[in-house]
Amino acid sequence: MPDIVKPGNEQLYDKSGRPSAKQFQWLQLVTDLDMILGTGSPEGVVEAREKRFYADRSGGAGSTLYLKVQNAIAGDRTTGWVLI
Repeated sequence: MPDIVKPGNEQLYDKSGRPSAKQFQWLQLVTDLDMILGTGSPEGVVEAREKRFYADRSGGAGSTLYLKVQNAIAGDRTTGWVLI
């Protein structure tokens, strides 16, 4: 995942109010930091970028929070989750 750096002094939106390419990229990166909520383990099920968090709504103590530590394993972006 690239570093999240706010765009510089460039124009962030066009005259129609649409974000510039850099602003759009920044918005996507920031949105990807939001935690994913679901039921059950995300491993092999939930596709996400590296460094994303997932909370299992059905998990008990010590089995609810996962971190995506690998972007993909053998090209599969649903793998690489670790229970933390």
